[in-house]
Amino acid sequence: MNHQKKKTILVIEDQQAIRTNLLKLLNHVGFHTIGAENGLEGVESAKNHLPDLIVCDIMMPDMDGYDVLQELLQDPETARIPFIFLTAKADKSDIRQGMNLGADDYLTKPFTSDELIDTVLARLAKQEAVTQPYLEDMKQATNVIEEVAGNIQETAAQVSKLSYRDSLTNLPSRKALLHWLPGTFVEALEQQEQVAILCLNIDNFRHINGNLGQRTGDLLLQAVAERLQNAATEENALARIGGDEFCLILVGALQKKDVATLSRNLLNSITQPYSLHEKQVSIQASIGIALYPKDGNSPDQLLTAADQARRSCRKQGGGNYQFYGSMADSLNSPSLLR
Repeated sequence: MNHQKKKTILVIEDQQAIRTNLLKLLNHVGFHTIGAENGLEGVESAKNHLPDLIVCDIMMPDMDGYDVLQELLQDPETARIPFIFLTAKADKSDIRQGMNLGADDYLTKPFTSDELIDTVLARLAKQEAVTQPYLEDMKQATNVIEEVAGNIQETAAQVSKLSYRDSLTNLPSRKALLHWLPGTFVEALEQQEQVAILCLNIDNFRHINGNLGQRTGDLLLQAVAERLQNAATEENALARIGGDEFCLILVGALQKKDVATLSRNLLNSITQPYSLHEKQVSIQASIGIALYPKDGNSPDQLLTAADQARRSCRKQGGGNYQFYGSMADSLNSPSLLR
């Protein structure tokens, strides 16, 4: 591999054998590498060397990968560095938590050398595409570089992160969900598990927004997001994928009655009255449910199926949940979702 300028990769991994292999592989294809054997050393190396990309294991003693990412995100200089998590294949919750914290990508162990190199190159290419316009502007305006350089770096980091984060609720965005779901489907098949996608909308939200004002509408969406987070478990992934549309992902040896029970609990939670600007606001919501692989094989297919089920539920009066294409099935069936 021929790089005009060698990119620097920081590898944070507490297992020496794995760390050594990663460094050798990245060196072999032309990268300059730095190794760190624990989280504290990794944070120090990141701040001292400002690498072009960081590859970090999650499970480490004292300071794990989540702590490393949170520490680096607090510093404007290190917050812009693309961050790839390494996680064991079976630890689905690691991937969800890493996505929620703001990781750019992840690799599940074991992975091939091609998977590692492809992932690293993809993240570096995306980072360069984000920052290059700002770098060109800096070259053409050298008389103001010192004044605006700090703002440019901060803005570039924000642009990279905001596309995966909803600014109103701070939940993962639709883009983040679509990035994460394909790997979840592959892993579910390998583990012989099921995936349920729940799409939830507030019934007649436009009327609420119009009558009470956009500011109150925004406060309502934030309050609904908070209740959904409280009602969901740590194993569930939650995202805001539209104006008043939220999506909850369930993975595991699911039973249909359990999905139905969770849907009822979600509806009971978010339909309790809200106190917004000293006003009591009551809402009704509808949930559409699609199952993988029964109702589709791609994220777009399943999100569309869940939305169709939600619309059908809404036409019947709303305030309830409905499974896509399975209205004749008993919600209390103990069989697995297959």
